[in-house]
Amino acid sequence: MDKKAIIIGASMSGLLAARALSDSFKEITILDRDVLPETISNRRGVPQGWHAHAILAGGSRELENQFPAITQELIDSGAILGDLANDGRWFLEGAALRRAPSSAKAILASRPLLEGTIRDRVRKMSGITIRDGCSVDDLVYSDGRVTGVGLKEGETLNADLVVDASRGGAHRS
Repeated sequence: MDKKAIIIGASMSGLLAARALSDSFKEITILDRDVLPETISNRRGVPQGWHAHAILAGGSRELENQFPAITQELIDSGAILGDLANDGRWFLEGAALRRAPSSAKAILASRPLLEGTIRDRVRKMSGITIRDGCSVDDLVYSDGRVTGVGLKEGETLNADLVVDASRGGAHRS
């Protein structure tokens, strides 16, 4: 397990990709063009960051599997664990649907809280480095496959795997 991975983008998809790859790669570098906040706060590179967010039941279970006790950590930081079928109000064709208790619990939290908590967990993982304030300029190819990235700052990073999680795809020439 001497393989290296580069993930372009330190948003939710990049952070979760790093967690998924951490069992198979010795070294993972996550790159993001934004300077990432040290506190729970919105950032320019996440246009939907001000919207309400919820992790539904299946996603909550998987998030807990990947990051044990994260649900309680989120709740302790202000998230709400709710029963969307019973605690919310749903309308269909102008009529309110009947509320009923369910086992489908969802984590309701701000995007900055979700992303910041997961980023903190990923930062603490062995073999994962997050580099912010750097922009990927181009992909590096060898023998017909991607073997790394070139940064606008002039540095080239090589890897066995490159994942583009850059919020809609980064511009490549």
